[in-house]
Formats: sequence, C-alpha cells, structure tokens
Amino acid sequence: MCGPNDRVQFLHLAANQAKRRGRQIKMRPDWEDRKLTIMHNLLVHKFNENLELIPKLLDTGGAVLVEGNTWHDNYWGCCSCPGAEAIADGTIWDAC
Repeated sequence: MCGPNDRVQFLHLAANQAKRRGRQIKMRPDWEDRKLTIMHNLLVHKFNENLELIPKLLDTGGAVLVEGNTWHDNYWGCCSCPGAEAIADGTIWDAC
C-alpha cells in the first residue's frame, strides 16, 4: 500500500501517469467500505482549495453530473463506448 511518504510522488504526475502508477499500488483492505467517504472528502477538499469552482457547481442546479468516459468506468462515471448496454438501458446511470 502507498504510505504518506509515497503519496508525494503523485503531486508531479499527469493524470494519466498517476492513474497508471495507482494501478500498481495494493488497495487498502477496507477500500470497498470506505471509497465513497474518501471520494466525498476529496471533493470537499477540491472545492475548499478552488473557491472559484463553487459558483460553477451551484449553477448546475439539480442536474446530475456524470463523468463521461471511454474506459468502461460505470462506477465513478459513464462509459459511452458502443455496445455499453448497461448504459443504454439506464441500469447504471439514469443520466446516461
């Protein structure tokens, strides 16, 4: 697993490099139980550190915001690849 001293390496990586590097790290044993809380905390931190984003987020009103992607991530986003049946019938994300 990645310890506090190892985390600094991610500060200087591009997003795709960080994702590639992250795949090499063993997940914490309680990841499935904690991932939503961790993502929530990361988003709170993101908006606290980038106050100019808050009005933009509020301007979306009640819209459902979903990250579109082509890497088959239907947990954190919505894959738009052809043949993504689970998306087309709305079983994963109603917004897709």
